[in-house]
Amino acid sequence: MSGHDWIKQQLRAICAPPVYNALAHAWASYVAFKYRQHRRRFGDENPGRTFYVIRRLPPGAGLFSNVWYVMSHVNIAKAKGWIPVVDMERYATFYTEPVELHQTRNAWEYYFKQPSEYALRDVYRSADVVVSGTGRVVPDLAYSDFSGDLSGLSQFIRANVALAPHAQEQLTRVRRDLFPAGAHVLGVFSRGSDYTVLKPAGHWKQPELTDLIATTRDKVRAWKPDKIFVTTEEKGVVDTFATAFPGMVVTTDRFLISDYDGVTLVPQIRTQRANGRYLSGLEYLIDIYLLASCDYYLGALTNGSRFALALNGGQYKEKCIIDLGVYE
Repeated sequence: MSGHDWIKQQLRAICAPPVYNALAHAWASYVAFKYRQHRRRFGDENPGRTFYVIRRLPPGAGLFSNVWYVMSHVNIAKAKGWIPVVDMERYATFYTEPVELHQTRNAWEYYFKQPSEYALRDVYRSADVVVSGTGRVVPDLAYSDFSGDLSGLSQFIRANVALAPHAQEQLTRVRRDLFPAGAHVLGVFSRGSDYTVLKPAGHWKQPELTDLIATTRDKVRAWKPDKIFVTTEEKGVVDTFATAFPGMVVTTDRFLISDYDGVTLVPQIRTQRANGRYLSGLEYLIDIYLLASCDYYLGALTNGSRFALALNGGQYKEKCIIDLGVYE
């Protein structure tokens, strides 16, 4: 769910339908005009090259919603022969910090390299620049067929979405410390809090924790993993898994929610620590890349778990995708 979808959901709850419909229509018309795709000349550099600035309506959405959005725009740019560059500096996200991190103010570069060899400073001095719109992207790669062959999608991701060096270093270190050499690891994905409480329309339904534990128990008997890697944003989920599977559960040091308020989107939840916005994204990023490197997969679908499945590219020995349909 994007930040603007969340705002619309709150307005729908407090406004009479005619008022909400009028407000929604006026806002949609304003956004469509203000953030339409357009062509610009910013300077005289790089003649003969067309750049494509990928931007999202601030404040964007969850980390992997943003990633899928960018990848879908990269796909468009490649098809047209344009050079893609992501701008999450002028167009801030939930993860944007007020200070420079890792020598950048571009929130995309907190986590990833640019999908081309060019930087924003190059683009905004160039003669031919297409600035993307911010509406829904067609085709949206997030809605690929995740039950089929994902090798092509995996290759596309690996070619265009490379981790920033500091993120790659941390991922390598955490994987080495968390997964014992030679161990067979079952990755379990659990998404609760804002998903299960707010039930965002069009997003995949998530299983009840009791059902997820029961399914995990069945798969442990069938697949016989040595360890269970649990990725979740909720402390209660980790505690329940640790009790159900003593000695088997491993998790990262990711910040966990103990008492969800029933209103706030997870990317909006701030922790009392320096650079909490950036760190919340980095911790989720590490979890999803670890999930992609497990031997087995179990979980429902979200933007994060879909990215793990795509990145893995069909290399899981076994997988169990829990498909309960979508929230209405």
